[in-house]
Amino acid sequence: SLARVQITKLTDSGRAQDVAISPDGRYVVYSLANGDEESMHLRQVATRSDLEILPPGPGFHGLTFSPDGNYIYAIRSDSKDPYFKYLYSVPALGGSSRRMIADVDSPVTFAPDGQQFAFERAVLSRNVIELRIASADGSGEHVIATIKNGDAGLFQPGPSWSHDGRTIVCPFRIHEKEIRWILASISVPNGEVRIIHSDSAALGRPVWLSEENILVPRYDSTYGRWQLWTISYRTAKHDGSPMMWL
Repeated sequence: SLARVQITKLTDSGRAQDVAISPDGRYVVYSLANGDEESMHLRQVATRSDLEILPPGPGFHGLTFSPDGNYIYAIRSDSKDPYFKYLYSVPALGGSSRRMIADVDSPVTFAPDGQQFAFERAVLSRNVIELRIASADGSGEHVIATIKNGDAGLFQPGPSWSHDGRTIVCPFRIHEKEIRWILASISVPNGEVRIIHSDSAALGRPVWLSEENILVPRYDSTYGRWQLWTISYRTAKHDGSPMMWL
């Protein structure tokens, strides 16, 4: 219940960056900044035990647990070009990482059955953002939807796959007559794109709370901080739906 939210601080260094929570809620993985490099750490929530599972290296840009909690899917920069990124998988308790896909511009999100994941790729030459789907082993990637006038030079907050498997929601920064952010829903069967919210403020990676409500970070430029909002998916209209601040 969002009316009874309790907040617990997990780290004290002030250098924690990207973060993801395991499906069972027992573990949190996060990247830790060390100058120009970042390492990956796993924190057991109950005991606060901390394990470094990848040493310092190029920066991370999105972390996601596999649905079974056994692997972490991480987006990491190329060692020579911080703007070019790869998707890696690494065992949650540590081990060798495996490079899966090149040129990935968002965190991944898994289908409910864990057989596929979705991610975004920015195509600068056409100024579009592609939403792509691949099998869990990284094979068979293909485009399901293309967003025109998307800010292809900006790393994307990331998509979120619905619990029923039929919809993926994504925030995009759009360049038209004026710059705006949209929250779009993409139908998995046919790739139909629908705008469910439009905003002048930046939007972060959404999370499905249920089939009807989505949790969305929204940047408040007045106070220089991010806030959490909810949006009702079922009542959202094509021209955008009001959001509720938490």
